[in-house]
Amino acid sequence: MADSHFTSILATIRSGEFSDLKFVCNDKAFFVHKNIVCTQSSVLDSTIKVRLAEPVSDTISMHGFEIPTVESFVQFLYTGDYANTKQEGQEGSQQDGNVRPELLGHIHCREIASRFKVDRLMNPSRAKLEALIDKHQDSSDLRSALPAAIRLAHTVSTSQDVMDLLSASVARNIDEIMDDDLLSNISDVPEFLLAVLKHSARNASQLKTERAKRMQELKEQEQTASTIPEGSLKLPRDTKSWINNYCKMSFNAEFTDAFELICRGCHSNQDLAKIQKPKPSSPFFGAPASSRPLLFGSNKGMFGGA
Repeated sequence: MADSHFTSILATIRSGEFSDLKFVCNDKAFFVHKNIVCTQSSVLDSTIKVRLAEPVSDTISMHGFEIPTVESFVQFLYTGDYANTKQEGQEGSQQDGNVRPELLGHIHCREIASRFKVDRLMNPSRAKLEALIDKHQDSSDLRSALPAAIRLAHTVSTSQDVMDLLSASVARNIDEIMDDDLLSNISDVPEFLLAVLKHSARNASQLKTERAKRMQELKEQEQTASTIPEGSLKLPRDTKSWINNYCKMSFNAEFTDAFELICRGCHSNQDLAKIQKPKPSSPFFGAPASSRPLLFGSNKGMFGGA
């Protein structure tokens, strides 16, 4: 049902039925409706109101954009979403694959949203750009497309968050990008290179923190292992039945990484790290006076002393 409604809307746009406004881009006209587009763009709204008395008040020039960008813009105004299309003159090389045209397309959509102050399009275009970068983060296609995307974002003066996304992507792939000498293509954008440096420093700090945390975990595991009495490790060999007297199975246990001994039958467990080493003691002289065996009915002394 939703697909049929979407198709119906697109068909209405293409037919120009009931249209009272058109966007003109190069040699193509997009027939739209004022009550749809002007309510979403303060720029379009003010432009139409100022030009009401003019004979060409029903035409908005968009010659500064590519046709696919305007098409995505109109599609979003009517449906709340857009499908990225290849920009003119951006066929891309085989190395770029499909990443470059998509990458540049989302940046262009961000540009047109900013130009006409369609705030609702700002977040979706950024989200699509971020999703595309994350999807191809480790691919050579993205790395080879990044310089063109960076230069475009710098040229059209997109908001800082777009440049931040691109600089973070470069920082994550800094080794490969340096090997391919891709940064030489954007050496004249010093503020972007500074952003890459900041992200690289942040990544290095995070790796250092994660390494320290892992080393601490390994140290704690080593300390835990050293507290296990040696005799406890002989328990599986020397015991023919489990500590749970209700378990009738022959002794059948396994060790866990947490130093627990678990019966595969009844699932009873024993924490080996908590087993204390027995202290050697004599059955009589080595034991506390209160626990010595009674002699002649008293613990007062072997000869009944006071």
